[in-house]
Amino acid sequence: MAKQADDVEAIITDVFRVSGIKLTADDPIIAVLLVQEARLKALFEEQRIGIQQGLAEYAAEMDDALKETVAAAKELKTYREQILADLLAKSDGQLQDAEGRIYAAMQPKIAAQNKALADEIAAKMNRSWLVAALISLGVFFALLKFI
Repeated sequence: MAKQADDVEAIITDVFRVSGIKLTADDPIIAVLLVQEARLKALFEEQRIGIQQGLAEYAAEMDDALKETVAAAKELKTYREQILADLLAKSDGQLQDAEGRIYAAMQPKIAAQNKALADEIAAKMNRSWLVAALISLGVFFALLKFI
């Protein structure tokens, strides 16, 4: 009852503030205004509940969409990893093929360099033997001369 009395006083104050008309608590319009206020409160409560339900449904839909997005992202990650593994495998294969081709291309050059080096060493050794033989011959003649 105290709540209704407070509501009546609030209505009287609001009517006077807005229109300048002074109402009393026993004025018949107060009952109409109280009923109207109760109906408005009920409508606002109904609207609030409807909005909450709508937001809950929207949140559920968003949650489903987010779950689908996360699942798609996981699939893309798996797909990406598979692609990277395939690329790495192909890259390794190409690298091995390239190594074989490079070795095959370089082998004649390496063989030619090794042959040139061996020929150069052989030539130096032949010259060394020749010089050693000449020196030995010179020493031999020098010893013969002294004997």
